[in-house]
Amino acid sequence: MQLDANHTPKGVNTDTAHAKRFHFSCEIGGDCLGTMIERVVETAKKTGHYGPTILGNTHLVLAEVVNNIAEHGYGHSDQGNIEITLELSENEITIETTDFGVPMPNEKLPIAVLPDRHVPYDTLPEGGFGWYLIHTLAPGPIYTRLGNANILKFVIPESAP
Repeated sequence: MQLDANHTPKGVNTDTAHAKRFHFSCEIGGDCLGTMIERVVETAKKTGHYGPTILGNTHLVLAEVVNNIAEHGYGHSDQGNIEITLELSENEITIETTDFGVPMPNEKLPIAVLPDRHVPYDTLPEGGFGWYLIHTLAPGPIYTRLGNANILKFVIPESAP
């Protein structure tokens, strides 16, 4: 990610008084993804009207989504780009991620079902919790495969479940 003289990602609109949409882009690898997630949440925080719950939920969901993209979408490669569009509105934060990794299985989102946790400790599942978290904190995420792009759009409401 390239930064300008103010340590803001190039191409990011930071005029929160007039703009409601912000764009971020990052090549996977290094600490770029973590920095991008922090910049997204910080941009939302700078508007001054979001509380800690919605900002925390945004951070959790975005971190899980970006991790899934890096691990599963680009798991076959150490190269790839993730684009994020952040849209701020009165009572919610909308995020759209775009990547060019492999499509979701059957080009559909995984369902939001918790894995069975009532099993012996040494057989507890390692994964399967992320999509439950995403669906719970950002109800109704929408996935689209458009050409070679994966597009995931989700909304974090002000009030959490």
